[in-house]
Amino acid sequence: MEAARKVFDKLLERDVFVRNMVIQGYANVGPLVEALNMYDRIRFSGVPANRYTYPFMLKACGAMRDGKRGRIVHGHVVKCGLDSDLFVGNALIALYSKCEEIETSRRVFDELPEKDSVSWNSMIPGYTASGNPREALMVFRSMLQDHATCLPDHATLVCIPPACFEASAIEVELWIHSYII
Repeated sequence: MEAARKVFDKLLERDVFVRNMVIQGYANVGPLVEALNMYDRIRFSGVPANRYTYPFMLKACGAMRDGKRGRIVHGHVVKCGLDSDLFVGNALIALYSKCEEIETSRRVFDELPEKDSVSWNSMIPGYTASGNPREALMVFRSMLQDHATCLPDHATLVCIPPACFEASAIEVELWIHSYII
């Protein structure tokens, strides 16, 4: 990231795409606080953030378990009218799940007009990690019933067994094993 940042600092024009790439780099490899700092620079420079900026920012906030900062960014998302965007919504679900704010995560999930496997796969481990494995299994069952929008994928099949174990749901584990085979 050091080399990328040096190149960025030498650029005369820094559009939102270039700034997003730097935020993404920091959100992926760190230091995470630099993603937050870059976002602040974007906001104060007058270059508007876009639907690609927010998922990177929310990822950094989630990785830092910084729910307070995440809520601030969520407010910016709402002001920009991107709260119903699928990618931004998925990032919000993951943020709140990682920050153990599962009720807020569920509210964002329920309000998304469209869901994909990332939406479902963020809720399932979120419930499991927050001590609600039965709720995780209920989300999984809802996913199966809503199969018109998406089916379980590899990530689902990785995140559901811990919920089964925690909830002592042997029959679901056996079904998943059969499904995989």
